[in-house]
Amino acid sequence: ARYKQSDEVVGPSSHDRPHLYMFDLNKQMYIVDKNLWDKENYGEVKHTAVLAGRPALSAGEAYFKKDGVIWGINYSSGHYRPKVAAVTMMYQWMKDQGLNTSALNWVARKEWSTNDCYKTDWKSFEIHAFDVRVLEKTCREVTKSPTWTFEDD
Repeated sequence: ARYKQSDEVVGPSSHDRPHLYMFDLNKQMYIVDKNLWDKENYGEVKHTAVLAGRPALSAGEAYFKKDGVIWGINYSSGHYRPKVAAVTMMYQWMKDQGLNTSALNWVARKEWSTNDCYKTDWKSFEIHAFDVRVLEKTCREVTKSPTWTFEDD
């Protein structure tokens, strides 16, 4: 992954210090590299600051290798509190981009399961460029993926 403005490769993160991400309603992903963030001058960065409190499809933390390759993503955001639908839309977006979704660890909240795919009212979703007819199938696909793992909040 590269930053759009500078074309620089996204720097590596560690398991203990992942980067923040936001995935907005226009399917743009924003990454905040905590290794570069000036916490002393600007304080702790929060998800709400990245999009100035605007709505998001998803928010959480992303894990990157040295070469800018994303290897894991979680949905830890105290304000946005993404649901399984957030994972589904991000997974479908990555598939639509031709990315290898099986190479990514999808770190879910411990209470999520494939049952949530059946409980979600997919027809109520009106998100531009997402086909609600495929989202339930996509949800089942990601929640049954061999790289679907759980992390405590």
